Amino acid sequence: MKLSVIMPVYNVEKFLPDCLDSVLSQDLPDMEVLCVDDETPDNSLRILEEYAARDPRIRILRPPHGGLSRARNRGTKEAKGEYITYVDSDDMLAPGILKKAVEKADRLQADVLVFSAVRMGEDGGLLRDSGDIDLRVSDPGTGDGVYRGITFWVDHFSENRIRISAWGMLLRTELFRKHDLRFVPDIYFEDNDWIFRVYRAAERLAILPDAGYYYRMQPGSITHVTPTDKHFYSMLMIGRIYYSFLRDARTEEERRMLRDLVFVKLQWIVQSLSDADRREKFCRIYDEMEDDEDTALRYLLKGPESVREEMTAWITEQVRLMGMDRPGAVCGVVGTGMNWKTFRRLIREYDISVPAKLLLFDTLIAEPQERDGETLLPLSEMPAADPDTVVIFSTKYAREIREKLRPYAAEEKVCEAPDELRFFFRDYIP
Repeated sequence: MKLSVIMPVYNVEKFLPDCLDSVLSQDLPDMEVLCVDDETPDNSLRILEEYAARDPRIRILRPPHGGLSRARNRGTKEAKGEYITYVDSDDMLAPGILKKAVEKADRLQADVLVFSAVRMGEDGGLLRDSGDIDLRVSDPGTGDGVYRGITFWVDHFSENRIRISAWGMLLRTELFRKHDLRFVPDIYFEDNDWIFRVYRAAERLAILPDAGYYYRMQPGSITHVTPTDKHFYSMLMIGRIYYSFLRDARTEEERRMLRDLVFVKLQWIVQSLSDADRREKFCRIYDEMEDDEDTALRYLLKGPESVREEMTAWITEQVRLMGMDRPGAVCGVVGTGMNWKTFRRLIREYDISVPAKLLLFDTLIAEPQERDGETLLPLSEMPAADPDTVVIFSTKYAREIREKLRPYAAEEKVCEAPDELRFFFRDYIP
């Protein structure tokens, strides 16, 4: 399979037929279209089913409602194509763009290939005079250039050559899985940090300047509404992620660029705050950055009280989902690496109660061991301990750990710690 088109679907019955027609009419025979129904309340699912009955290239996935990021992640997990591309279900593709993109990516052996986009109105008419410089991409070289992704970003971000979007590009599926390029769930502006991580991972980036993606402008979209606490929380979360990469910057230019990206997110918050006291606090911290950048960033990224409330509620809910909230319960923890250490630090930082008794198991030991002040048990002791739940604290090795757990724990007892923990890996939470 050459290409997997991933299309999250939610409340788009008005635009979905046009989107599907534009995808299915592409002259690329070797592709699949993964439509992820996010428990849409309108007639979108019925439309998908009608199209799927006529065209076997369509596969409908129906996970529980989880938002755009989770829908994209689920579609990517199921993808069989050598490449993946994301299409929002209220947008459209230009005729022939997927074949052009795949052929060029193959010819240049690109990990990532980005193509241009143009805006269209709600009625589907192209708005070619709408100032599309932020949606277009261009090759600064001869047209067949191949670039290291992070170098291209550092060199050309300020020249509007980089578009902040998940759509309008091809990505090798192998690259996505190797570098764990999943989208952060439960935030707005989820493309912001994702696109940076993609460029950072790409060793071979290519550009196709053709306008192949039609982006529909809608007044009710996330980018056209009055900011809420979730908008501020989302920007702070993205700022945290940029800040984590700042510490590992490979060059001074990359470090300066990442600092500027954090600046942009914080500037958006400063300009959007309506509460005078919060605005004054953010402005003061923002001004401090030039004199004491690291302290100011850490203080700011800790967030205003509303963000701490969001984080406290989120961590408390994860504790409940993992079965750690019941006094007297026994919870087995498997995978005591960075994910576990991060979770342990978070519950301490946010003063979260964990009433259950926690037992730590290691898949690689045969006898109990003491490590970092904790007792680790071999899996062979799990049947005797008989935990009520078993939580896998590993993103990379979750599948292998599940297999190793089969002789020791019933499948219905086993769950995985939340993906979001990986974005708190570095010690940048104050």
